[in-house]
Parts: sequence; structure tokens; C-alpha cells
Amino acid sequence: MKTLLRLNMILLLAASQPALAQIPQDTVKAASPKSTAPAVGANSAATPLTQSSAGDDDFNAGLLVFAVIALSVMFGAMVAGFIAASLAGTFLFILISTGILSAAILVGAYKRSVAAGFKTLVMIICTIGGILLGIGGLYLVNIVFDLHLHQTLIIWAGLIGGLIGGIVLGLCLFMITRLFLAFAKRKLSF
Repeated sequence: MKTLLRLNMILLLAASQPALAQIPQDTVKAASPKSTAPAVGANSAATPLTQSSAGDDDFNAGLLVFAVIALSVMFGAMVAGFIAASLAGTFLFILISTGILSAAILVGAYKRSVAAGFKTLVMIICTIGGILLGIGGLYLVNIVFDLHLHQTLIIWAGLIGGLIGGIVLGLCLFMITRLFLAFAKRKLSF
């Protein structure tokens, strides 16, 4: 898609530029009048070279119409692509969220414990978030510090580091939530 867009822009720019050919100097001298300097005070006639270029204003309505149509098509394709990508992303987000929530509910029902279901939910969310943040963070570190790491190394190292960090974060969040609920239960019971 990017190559097609670049090619279209190059064609538009090439088609909209006037032909700026250099005229050889011997042709200009041959077309000029006999004297090299115009007569002072006299109305010197313009040379045929200046007469032919004076009437050309470099405007071509056909090229303008083509450019407007091409830009409209490109803008329409961009909007349609954005809408399609947004709908696909939203659909995938809903499917993934439903899968995570249903897995947590099934674990809670299997173990007959709301805490086990909540722990599973927190662990899955933190693990997925840790993996995404690990890969993205390592890409950012590679760009900022110019480490010249290979893409597969960045993906695997970010995945493993994010997975470990996500599991640790999930366990910490579950323990903090459990301690907070126990503290709230003690304070609210009279």
C-alpha cells in the first residue's frame, strides 16, 4: 500500500511539473537580433523566444482535475482503511476480553472460589500486559540507546522479560488486593 501511494505521489508530481528544458546558448544567439545590446531609448521588439514563453502560464486544468480526483480517492481509501482497521481491532479486543473473562470464571467455578477466579483474571491480564510492555519497552530502548539488536532477539527477550514481570506483578496485585479486602472487612465490621 505504501509503495502504491509513493508511486502515485511521484506520478502526480512528475505530471504537474512543466517541462523546464534548457535552451542551448547558440540557439538563443541565433534567434536574437543582430545587435547584442538593445538600442537605448528605443522600443526594442521582443525576441521570438520571449514571445513564445510569455503566453505560457503553466496552468493545465486537466492535471488539476486529475490531482483532485486522485487525492479524493486516496483520502477515501485512507478513511475506509481506518474504519476497517478500527472495527477489526474492536472485534479482536472483544473476543480476547471475553476469552480472558470466561477463563477466569471457569477456573473460579472449578475451584469453587471467587478468589481463585479473581487471581486467574489478574494473572492473565498482567501477563499479557507485561508481554506487550516488555516487547514495546525493549524496542524503545533499542531505538533510544541505539543498541543494534536484531528483531527476533528483541521480541524473545521482551516476551520472556514481560512474562516474568507480568507474573510477578499479578501475584503482587493479588496479594495487595487480598490484604486490602481483609483490612476493609476488619474496619467495616463492628
